[in-house]
Amino acid sequence: MNAVQHYRSTRKTSGFLISLLSILPDIFVVLRKTIPIRRVSKFCLEMHHSRKIRSWNNIFGRAWTEHAKQDISSHDLDYSAYEITPKDSVLLISGGLDSFIQWRLLNQPRAVYFAIGHRYQERELEKINAIKKRFGGEIIIEDRLKLGDYEMDNAYIPFRNLLFITLASFHSQNIILCQIAEWSPDKNKNFYKKTMKLLKDAGTGQFQEISSDIKIWTPFQDYTKTELVREYCQRWSTEDLTNYTVSCYSGNQVNCGKCTACFSRWVAMTNNEIQEKYLEVPRLENFRSKLSLKDFRIGQLGMYIKRWLEIRQVRY
Repeated sequence: MNAVQHYRSTRKTSGFLISLLSILPDIFVVLRKTIPIRRVSKFCLEMHHSRKIRSWNNIFGRAWTEHAKQDISSHDLDYSAYEITPKDSVLLISGGLDSFIQWRLLNQPRAVYFAIGHRYQERELEKINAIKKRFGGEIIIEDRLKLGDYEMDNAYIPFRNLLFITLASFHSQNIILCQIAEWSPDKNKNFYKKTMKLLKDAGTGQFQEISSDIKIWTPFQDYTKTELVREYCQRWSTEDLTNYTVSCYSGNQVNCGKCTACFSRWVAMTNNEIQEKYLEVPRLENFRSKLSLKDFRIGQLGMYIKRWLEIRQVRY
């Protein structure tokens, strides 16, 4: 829809001022096309798509919301891609909710799955192969990294993300990680910055003769899992999420309900009124037992509040 169409459509249900403001996102589209500077282009896309503005409880929020609704209904514009991910990017897909949803919302970019021999690999591969058969796209199954022998009792594999990023860099210099609003020592913005610098420094020697200017993209890092599931359900069938994704660490055919992955999945699905089978109903107590003050970061306070509010939405 063009600016005139947005104004006319909004005018049918809203006042003059909101209708006029509903044109503003289109101005950013024009600027993005006329100013061929990457930073400007990225800023304009973020302003046009801005979920933050749409959340405002004022005339700007209402105007941006109306504009977004009209765009999505008229030409299926994807309002989830806040960053401009390069066309040659490779996305790290796991068979879980986060990576599957982001892969779809980003128009199914080239992806890589790491078959590392961990305990729940069989279930993940079932989903990956089903995804390839149902949705198409290029998904590379990378099986040269054998880390299963180092898997800890809690399913954690030390330095896994660092090794994934390193190996993914051989497929593309632009790597999309499916980060959401969460934090762990090897899953946060500071870690990614250090990793990019490390790989760049390690490949700058004349003897190496490689280009290692790796870029890591995390376009959905501000989303909770509940918000991510909601974005998907607004566009496609909820059955996709139950049929083509798995999150449980146990490797069982039915979600165990005890691990933290099951709890996070259960919260997101329940908040979106999607029911699944669990051997044991996920409990907040199990999730709390895995938390530690040692991992607390004051700079992540906003994220902690978002996660807490997300859990509070659940009707136990």
